[in-house]
Amino acid sequence: CAWVVSSKIELSSGSSQLKIVNVGSSGRNPIPWKFMLETMPGYYYRHPTDKSRGPIFFRWTSSSTVYRLLDFLLHQVPAATQDVVSRLKGGKADAARTMKKI
Repeated sequence: CAWVVSSKIELSSGSSQLKIVNVGSSGRNPIPWKFMLETMPGYYYRHPTDKSRGPIFFRWTSSSTVYRLLDFLLHQVPAATQDVVSRLKGGKADAARTMKKI
């Protein structure tokens, strides 16, 4: 199992502490994939990024073809659609370019 190191820092308000956790892994001390498969979706459901443009969706696959298809259908097509709508409204179209960075 992985080792976990945590420390607490004072928030700017000074009223509470924030726990910072760092999880490390190595060949001698690996993190099992089962742990990642069970832990990551729940974490991201509870803590979505502020750059999310929709609900969090996890679909684990070992097939690169399925991965590419899901990426195209769930990221590239919606981003291109959003760009078209944005252009029609006279706005800036940058969603497809942003998705390529991810």
